[in-house]
Amino acid sequence: MNTPGLSQAGIDAANTLGQVFPGVPQNLIQLLNSEILVSDAVNNINNLRCSFSGDSEILQNIGTLWVEAAAAAGADVPGTPLGPAICAKAPTNSGDGYN
Repeated sequence: MNTPGLSQAGIDAANTLGQVFPGVPQNLIQLLNSEILVSDAVNNINNLRCSFSGDSEILQNIGTLWVEAAAAAGADVPGTPLGPAICAKAPTNSGDGYN
């Protein structure tokens, strides 16, 4: 990781995203190659983005990295981006839009 000043929380978020994100383009490639159905690709991608790593969901890691990278760059630190309330496993979400 070559981001000077990035906090440990930012590094952890980036590492988690680096491990999980390759599954998204993999599903898109399989879809383009007619190896899986559209519904299966959508479900697989939603499962990836709603999956948990330790105590945090993948969408939370995106927010953490966003905030920590801004701080490391000396930029105004933005608030955590609002994500869609689609992850049934997320205790803060009241609904699950894809089920």
